[in-house]
Amino acid sequence: MLQDEEKEFLDIIKLQASVINRLTMNREPHNVSLSLITFINNSKFQIMALTLGATQKAQGTLGLTDTVTNLPVTGTFASVTATPDSAFFTAVVNADNSITVSGVSAGAGNLNVSSSATYTDSTGAAQTKTLTVAVPVTVAQASADSVALTVTFGTPS
Repeated sequence: MLQDEEKEFLDIIKLQASVINRLTMNREPHNVSLSLITFINNSKFQIMALTLGATQKAQGTLGLTDTVTNLPVTGTFASVTATPDSAFFTAVVNADNSITVSGVSAGAGNLNVSSSATYTDSTGAAQTKTLTVAVPVTVAQASADSVALTVTFGTPS
């Protein structure tokens, strides 16, 4: 009877080792996405879209998000570019790699942001990848006097 219990116990240990091996081997790193973020009351929010008036400005910094867990990923950024695809707004990359968007005239377009991001992936390996994100920008009218700055926050679907 004792030998049967020992054999069953050893079988359970082998099964557990097999499961652990499968969970840890050939684990693929999670993808990360680049986003434009802002801080409000010490909380971090992704900027999904901007609506501003001519002469208004909005500023954001770069952030990384694990696409599986939706958790932030710590990283550094180099070779940052911010390119509007229309003349309705301008974008400037500041010395600290933050991005300032300024309305020019009524219209809409996308702010295309690109950066070489260095981070540690979900498997613990160091990564350096060039990532891009497009943020829709709408400039509501020629005067900012009656236009509120609208920032849409959320997680992309």
